[in-house]
Amino acid sequence: MKITKRQLRRIIKEERRKLVREQPHYGQADKHEVPAQFTNMCMESLDLLIGEGNAQGMSFPDIIGEIQRCLDDLAGQGW
Repeated sequence: MKITKRQLRRIIKEERRKLVREQPHYGQADKHEVPAQFTNMCMESLDLLIGEGNAQGMSFPDIIGEIQRCLDDLAGQGW
């Protein structure tokens, strides 16, 4: 079963919401610790998305392309 682009977008949005909820407040954490923790959470989310896409029959370039498109959309919105 293949994952559609719409489903992948929904998964990415859900994972992004989880990341935002789990982030510590920047003023309360060590400044050197927060970027590494955030990077680790991003990598885990990407790993999950790639695994889900592969399990549903998407090719790796298609998955990465869809993730890139979503990131471009976010950048265009000012994120």
